[in-house]
Amino acid sequence: MQLARGFRECRGLTPEQIEDIYQDTVIALLQRQHRNEEHLLGALRVGIKQRALKHHRDQRRRLEILQEHAPGIEREARAQAGDGEPEQEAMLGEDRATVEAFLAELNGLERAMFCAHAIHGLGYRSAAQMYGIDVRAARRAARGAGRKRDRFSGS
Repeated sequence: MQLARGFRECRGLTPEQIEDIYQDTVIALLQRQHRNEEHLLGALRVGIKQRALKHHRDQRRRLEILQEHAPGIEREARAQAGDGEPEQEAMLGEDRATVEAFLAELNGLERAMFCAHAIHGLGYRSAAQMYGIDVRAARRAARGAGRKRDRFSGS
């Protein structure tokens, strides 16, 4: 153990981590034959150094993965923490009812124009061309859907 603390490869490791590396190396060496004590000590030194380097590599990779995925993990944790809370369920129910009322008030063309804009990001001209309708009718439907959306989002 004392031997491992002096290795450059073991810098930055806690005593517990060094002990774990030492124990893992000893267990691996117990399964092998050694010519003499010097050979065993050399294998122990090499094994500890290699395991320490691998430990540092694994820690760096874990940190990279965490930094890459932390925003998504945090968002998911917040969502799971909020699941089942009565206040959140009530708000979701109200939002769902508002959206259903809004969609029920749109006629077929207005609904098509709203979906073309909200989902596909199309303007009324592109949507008119996609649906094969008159541009003026598409514009009126898009404006009507916009007014109704504003009315519902304001309440």
